[in-house]
Amino acid sequence: MRREGHIGLALTFTTIFMYIANVRDLGILLISILLSPLPDVDLKLGTTHRGCTHSVPFALIFSLIFGIFSGLSGIGFMRGFLGSLLGL
Repeated sequence: MRREGHIGLALTFTTIFMYIANVRDLGILLISILLSPLPDVDLKLGTTHRGCTHSVPFALIFSLIFGIFSGLSGIGFMRGFLGSLLGL
């Protein structure tokens, strides 16, 4: 999938989640859009495409770490975690 596809899919998943959960936080949407191309970092690293960076465990672990750093930086754990998870 190309970068635009990742962004489109992230927008779709994030807006559906936000609608169902009645969440009105544009920070989650922005984080989701910004991090959505991250799984394709494997192309730049020269590893197998659609390998570990395209897996649920990668998304969960990365989102947890991103959420922790977001919490420490004042953005908020839940905003960082959900934005990252939905984007990935």
